[in-house]
Amino acid sequence: MKVSLSDLLQSVRIAKTDTAFIELAADAGARLTSVRNAFLHLVVEGEAFVDAGGTGKVERLGPGDYLTSLGTRPQIVMTARDARITASDYFVATHTHDSPPTIRFGRGRCVARLLSGAFHLPVVNPLVRALPRHMIVRKADAEGRSLLDVDIASLARSAIGPGATTLLTSTLDVLFMQAVRSEVAALFKDGLQIAGGVDRFRIPIALSLVHSHPDRRWTLARLANEVGVSRSTLAAEFSAVVGEPLMQYVTRLRMTRAADMLRWQPVAVADVAWNVGYESVSSFTRAFRNFFGVTPAAYQRAQAPRYAEAISGHMHWTPFLGDDD
Repeated sequence: MKVSLSDLLQSVRIAKTDTAFIELAADAGARLTSVRNAFLHLVVEGEAFVDAGGTGKVERLGPGDYLTSLGTRPQIVMTARDARITASDYFVATHTHDSPPTIRFGRGRCVARLLSGAFHLPVVNPLVRALPRHMIVRKADAEGRSLLDVDIASLARSAIGPGATTLLTSTLDVLFMQAVRSEVAALFKDGLQIAGGVDRFRIPIALSLVHSHPDRRWTLARLANEVGVSRSTLAAEFSAVVGEPLMQYVTRLRMTRAADMLRWQPVAVADVAWNVGYESVSSFTRAFRNFFGVTPAAYQRAQAPRYAEAISGHMHWTPFLGDDD
C-alpha cells in the first residue's frame, strides 16, 4: 500500500486558533505579534500587502488570496509598501470571543479587509518542520481544485454572530490543509506514490507515517517503499538525521504509546497490542518486557494515573527543532 496525502494531512491539524478582521485605511498597516507559531491572512475585500515575518519580502494579495506563515515572527499587513505601520498585540493574549472582533487601522475609508488568524502547530511534527515558512494560495489558481472554494462575501457574513469563532476555526483548518496540500501534492504520482528527488521531505514523511499509524505493520522495506527509495538509502538517511536506526525508533515509539495507554486508559492488553502494531499479545508482551523489564499487565497494575505534563507519544526530533527562520 502506498502512502496517501490524506495520511500526512492528518498530522498537521491546527489548534488554539484566534481570529480577527483587520480593516486597513489607505496607506495604513498593522504589525501583528502572536505567542502562537503560525498565521493565516485571507484577503476579504480590496488588496493588501503582507510581509510575513518581517523579512522585507512583501507579497501582494487580492480578494480570495491567502498566505500562511510558520514561525513566531511578527506579521505586517498593509495597503501600501510605504504604509504607516501601527503595532498591535491583540494576538498575544488569549480570547474567548464568540464572534471575531474587527480591528481598524488608519483613518478614512477602509480600502482593504482581511481575516487574520493566529494558531498553533505542533513544531515537533517533522512534516511541519519540512514545510516552507510561507505558503500562498491564489484564488485564481485554486478555483475548482481546492478542498474549499471560498466565497469571500459569504464567509464574511457567516463569521459574525454567535458561534462564528468555532466556524472560523474549522475554516482556517481547512484553508491551512489546502495550502499544505498544494505544496506537497506535487510530490505524488497518481495521487499515491511519492515522486523522486524530494530529499527534504523523505525522512519527515517517514516519521509522520509512523507516528500517525503506529498500528500498521511497519518494516524497513515497507517504509522504504512508501517513500520511494531503497532500504539501504532509507536506513542510512534515517540514522543520519534522527540518530538511531529506523526500526529501533519504531519500537521505541510503539512502547511509549503502549505505556501511555496502559497508564491512562482502562484498556485490555490485547487492545493495546493491536493499536501499536502487534498481531498477537505474546509478541507484544515480549517486546514490552524487553523494553521496560516488566510485562504490560504488571506495568498496568503498578501505574496509578499521573496527570503530568507529558504528551501521549511525544517523541523528540531534535534535527527538526531549530530556531524559526
